[in-house]
Amino acid sequence: YATYFKLQEAAAEEAEQQVDPRKARSRLVRAALMSEASMASRAKIIVDHFRSHSSPRLGGRAKAMVVTSGRDHAVRLYQAMRAYIDQRGFTDCGTLVAFSGALTLDGIEYTEAKLNGFPERELPARFGYTRADDPNPPSVPKPEHRILVVAEKYQTGFDQPLLTTMYVDKILVKLAAVQTLSRLNRTHRLKTTEDLFILDFANRPEDIEQAFQQYYEASVSEPTDPNLLFDREREVMAYQLLVEAEMDAFVTAYFAAFQGGSATDTAIMKAHARLYGYLQPALDRFNALNATEPDTAAEFRRALDSYTKAYGWLSHVIGFENLELERLYQYGRFLLRRLPAP
Repeated sequence: YATYFKLQEAAAEEAEQQVDPRKARSRLVRAALMSEASMASRAKIIVDHFRSHSSPRLGGRAKAMVVTSGRDHAVRLYQAMRAYIDQRGFTDCGTLVAFSGALTLDGIEYTEAKLNGFPERELPARFGYTRADDPNPPSVPKPEHRILVVAEKYQTGFDQPLLTTMYVDKILVKLAAVQTLSRLNRTHRLKTTEDLFILDFANRPEDIEQAFQQYYEASVSEPTDPNLLFDREREVMAYQLLVEAEMDAFVTAYFAAFQGGSATDTAIMKAHARLYGYLQPALDRFNALNATEPDTAAEFRRALDSYTKAYGWLSHVIGFENLELERLYQYGRFLLRRLPAP
């Protein structure tokens, strides 16, 4: 958080003249991060990112969690998000808050139940509700909640498969980092690793990597230059295993099957069968190449895997309007599942 370091430098001289500099800096930093302007800025970033990059995923079912450092932080950030949502007239990112007990801020007492408008025990079910999966939707639509702001609640043991995105506004260390971020790991029939994204306001990447190190042998650096995608696309297409007409037919069928957001499991299975049919010619060409030039086939697989991972991650950060990039991503990630194991 760049604000933190700037404030340390700005406050150092005055703090040393008056009181214990460590206490002064700590209080000044906290006051700044908890200020109305700071909360409004983070609220806007969270809401805008969710609506632009996360909300459409899983056929419009995707949900997000915002992790805060304490109850006052959770309430103030929740209020800032609600204010921004109301100001902009957004109707597609209903927000809830979760914290324990009662909290008094500026002379007003807040509880989770008062802010949400229903008892605490109902929160998991209400947050998990989606109209797309309601077998008997009422004539008056039930409220659909997409974002949950939490303070020391639902960071462990919360099993919500529709969570794809997390906004972290709290220092996470050791096991707490692993348990918190792993809320996104719950599986769903429409969910892939490319749907997952974490926007972290508080932690350094190396600290999170260290927390996970004892559970994983390696970590992967994410691409930082969007232009790399065009290089990787050219690399994939240079193998001449993919045909644009076949890719066009595939993505047309894919969006027709999945973009409505209300497909049943049976419909999804049928759609997958049709989509695999569009992949068969490329699969046949790959198998022929693999039989004669296995090293080249392996290089193609690595290039395609590298492209889909890069696109899946970068698409959370920037909106791509290049149809060829999107076409290769959708076609490529399905084809990778069909390629025979090395």
